[in-house]
Amino acid sequence: MRGEFLPLSQSPPARRLFELYVDAAAASGFRTEGEFTGGCADSGFTAAVGAPTICAVGPVGGEAHSPAEFLRIDSLVPRAQACARAILRLDAAGL
Repeated sequence: MRGEFLPLSQSPPARRLFELYVDAAAASGFRTEGEFTGGCADSGFTAAVGAPTICAVGPVGGEAHSPAEFLRIDSLVPRAQACARAILRLDAAGL
């Protein structure tokens, strides 16, 4: 048996969700932009079944999946606030 680990593909509802998150991030005091990294994440699975999905809304960090992996403590609260704001706005956005 072989499985596939799909990259996130953006649908129109996912685009609306992303724009909602960008606005929530701005209200939380930081600016965010989308970028294509060429990698795959669990978000590819939810996007593949049609669920509006965005990826990488957690804390800022680096050296992923290595012994040197880290996160910036000062990014935890603003990122959590942005997620909460986005969730509270889902219904108004028709998501």
